[in-house]
Order: sequence, then structure tokens, then C-alpha cells
Amino acid sequence: MKIYDPRYYGKLNSSVFSVNGGFIGIDLESSGISKNAFPVEVGWYGSGLEGSILIKPTKEWLSNGFWCEFAEKNFHGISRVLLKNKGLEVHIAALKLNETLKDKVVVSDIVEFDGIWLTQLYEQADINPSFRLIGEQELHEFRKRTGGYFPRVLKSSTEKSHRALDDAKWLYNKNKS
Repeated sequence: MKIYDPRYYGKLNSSVFSVNGGFIGIDLESSGISKNAFPVEVGWYGSGLEGSILIKPTKEWLSNGFWCEFAEKNFHGISRVLLKNKGLEVHIAALKLNETLKDKVVVSDIVEFDGIWLTQLYEQADINPSFRLIGEQELHEFRKRTGGYFPRVLKSSTEKSHRALDDAKWLYNKNKS
């Protein structure tokens, strides 16, 4: 199962998405930047929807995964203890995302990472996603082809908060028409 596949770039068209159509910005925080990292938080914002969830790591993720102490202390501030106590089990997190984002176009600023982490979540939950994940670049290309709004630059990615909901709001506000 793949949530993000770069072969689908440029596939948005006016029959599935309007030039100024609504979308949901999404952001994920992870345990680190590594092939063994795993998702720890998901945030979404846009089209009247807003929320975030912490994800309780699976036993497999904790035993075989990568945890970056530097990211915990200097970026997202999410600890393993917080995830253990407040995080949702992966199947509950996937079901909540499906219920909230059903049939929506969901946009990620760095889909190459967020797509991997969403895929991990859905594979662990053994659930298929109910939404379409695209990269911010695909949204820009669609709007260029159709004469739609092109986003303004609000702030650089280094100025993002590195909490999922705040970063999803940043992405949405940067790209809304």
C-alpha cells in the first residue's frame, strides 16, 4: 500500500479539484530523520477542519525504530513518555484520520517524508486511507495549468514551529486562495 506515489504528480484536474478548491494541509512529526523513523504526531488544517493527534509507537517501532533525542529536545518536544501516555493506538489514529479526511485532497509540503510516515501508520493499522495525499508542488502545478492562485511565501520552513497542527496551519495559510 502506498499513500504517496510520485508517479501521480500532475494528475489533479478540474473534474476532481477546482482551481480555488478547498484542501486540507497536513503535517507529520516523526521520531527522527532516518529510514527507521516512525510517525509521532499528525496535524491537519483547512476547509473548516482542524486537529492533531499523537501516535503511540508500536512495540515494533520501539524495538526496531530510530528515536532522535535531538529532535525531541530541539524541534517537536514530543517525548516517548508523552506518546505512551497520550498517544492513540495506530489503528485508532488511522480510523480518526479516515473519518476526518474522507474524500479530501490533503496537501503536504514535504510529501516525500510525510507520505512515508503516513504509509507506516496505515500499514501498521492494516487500514487503507480514505483521502488523497498530494505534494505542495502538485497543487502549484495544477494552479499554474488552470490559471489559479499561486501561493505567497509567508515564512521559511526554518521558521515553522515543528508541531504538526501549527505546521499544517502554516501550509494551508500559505496556499489558500
